[in-house]
Amino acid sequence: MKRLAATIGLVLAAWGVSTAQTQRVSPALDSTDPVVRAYASAHLSRIAHSTGNLVLEQLLLRRVILDGPDAIASGARHRLAENAIETGNYSEAIRLLTASGTAPVSNISDAQIRNDRAILADAYRLAGDNAKALAILNDLLARTPNPEQPDDADLAAVRSLDAIDGGSDLGDAQHLRRANVYQFNRYWVEARRHFEVIQTPPFAADAMFQISRGYSQSLGFVEAITWYERVIEQFPDTSAGKDALLQLASAYARVGKTKEAFSRYQAFIDKYPLDEKVDRAYLNIVDIRRDLGDDSEAIKWCGKTEDAFRGKRAEAQAVFAEARIYASKEEWSNAIAALDRLKQMPDVGGATVPGGTTQAEVAFMRAYALERLGRKDDAVSGYLAIADGRAEYYGWRATERLGELGVSRPKLERIKLPPLPPLAHESPLSAVASRLSDIGLFEESAIESEDKGPSSLLLKANKADRIFAGIEPLWKKVPADYPIELLLGEPLRQLYPAPFAGELLRYAKPRSVDPRLLLAIMRQESRFRPDARSAAAARGLMQFIHPASQKIASELGWDGLDDQELYSPGAALLFGSQYIADLNALFPGQPEAVVAAYNGGEDNVKRWLVRSRSSEPDRYVPELVYGQTKDYVQRVMTNYRMYQLIYDEELKPR
Repeated sequence: MKRLAATIGLVLAAWGVSTAQTQRVSPALDSTDPVVRAYASAHLSRIAHSTGNLVLEQLLLRRVILDGPDAIASGARHRLAENAIETGNYSEAIRLLTASGTAPVSNISDAQIRNDRAILADAYRLAGDNAKALAILNDLLARTPNPEQPDDADLAAVRSLDAIDGGSDLGDAQHLRRANVYQFNRYWVEARRHFEVIQTPPFAADAMFQISRGYSQSLGFVEAITWYERVIEQFPDTSAGKDALLQLASAYARVGKTKEAFSRYQAFIDKYPLDEKVDRAYLNIVDIRRDLGDDSEAIKWCGKTEDAFRGKRAEAQAVFAEARIYASKEEWSNAIAALDRLKQMPDVGGATVPGGTTQAEVAFMRAYALERLGRKDDAVSGYLAIADGRAEYYGWRATERLGELGVSRPKLERIKLPPLPPLAHESPLSAVASRLSDIGLFEESAIESEDKGPSSLLLKANKADRIFAGIEPLWKKVPADYPIELLLGEPLRQLYPAPFAGELLRYAKPRSVDPRLLLAIMRQESRFRPDARSAAAARGLMQFIHPASQKIASELGWDGLDDQELYSPGAALLFGSQYIADLNALFPGQPEAVVAAYNGGEDNVKRWLVRSRSSEPDRYVPELVYGQTKDYVQRVMTNYRMYQLIYDEELKPR
């Protein structure tokens, strides 16, 4: 044992990875407790893998399987099988994944079981046994948990199937199934290869529309126009044909062919006057007129929209567009008149509705307009009426405006407010967990304590998602406008934890990125879960989609990025830091615009900024037309405010 531990220490030192932590961990390989030995071996195996020493990794993983409990032995077996495939030992990978005694244990998720099956199929394929590989792959697709949201195993399955049969002569149903998996995961080129061969109804119309949509989503609007026109020509009376007409108008607008865009929107209005999406045609015409700088025509179309949708939500959206136009022209009295109309409407859409608003936003814009008119007292009254708090974006902005006017909010007495939540439950550590913590194996200690240990340990172990999951429900009982100055102490740090501090500082600081902004985004995107995967196939802590991750990988010189690597916290935070640095360069000194671009795309944010005719967030945030993006910006920015209040730029608690 001691000879092996010493040898491993020497090997790691020779590979340049002998750190204070590895020097603390290596002696644990000599422990008399097999569980401690197993955790130490698992930790060192990850270091060996990161350096490319796959032989040493194999040795350490086999020790984990020999000594460790099921909770970690199963994961070691999974990684050892991947190691075998990477080293070309396919028969060993198959043996590991099919051997008796490898049945899933209780802590292994269904997703991991499916991923293991995909790996097994790949091992069979690489070993030349296509029959067994095909059986597993087709079974994976048949048993997908949600055909509308294909998982990682589905993606791995269709990629392996294409490698086996070349993706040809499958029949339309099979082509459509594979294409939809690729399309959902934003593998546009691979999806098109399958969509393009589909010729027969009822699949052909949907296939053509999805090709068009893929081009649009990848900003290939010229190509999208060609395909949308084909859908309309060949399938005019289908749902695909109807959707294509609306999308075609948008694509024409994006390439500057506004005459064609207007005619397609008008055609949609004439053909589908009662369709649930017809309001978008009206409102999009308003937006195009604004992009052309033709404000008078835009206002006319606002009036047409209001007349067409009297008493409905679209009327409020049109009035809100009118208010934004007047604000961009600095016609503040007219803007106030439009905002006053909105105040009387029961449904103004909300922050998540495209082109919608909230009464808090309406109130803020009105107070801002009064301020611009020089009516300070009225503006102050308007700002004071907007409640501030940890989750109140416009309350925060109102407080900022009040400060600029030399006015402070009145202080509130704590006795009038509900009590704050207590600390999350703190469980004592077992002897093994304490030993692991003592030698710096915090993540392993957290695993051994089933993620129920002290929050200080969970934070060191980068298990902030467990802390957050425990504390967030308690904070939901606290009003979002609870006064900021009364929010103090450890419970607040648990609500806004700062995990992965080392990686954040390592990647963010050299790129002049505030790590607190990354935390604010991470909190909203993934709730600090490294394995998070969204309904839009975004992965990891920072929720990267495939095209964006490939672009950043190219910038970083990272060849052959696999989507699975986005689940690695280090990779996620490196990519997030790089992307935010790129956006900071595009929108210097405009964090709201950076956050909006992170969610809604750079080109869209540029258009919205131009419409506002301003670089002030109080002018351009209302212009964020995508409802999801506006809501996202407001949530992330309130997170960012709290992180700035709680931590300094080195992520030290204030």
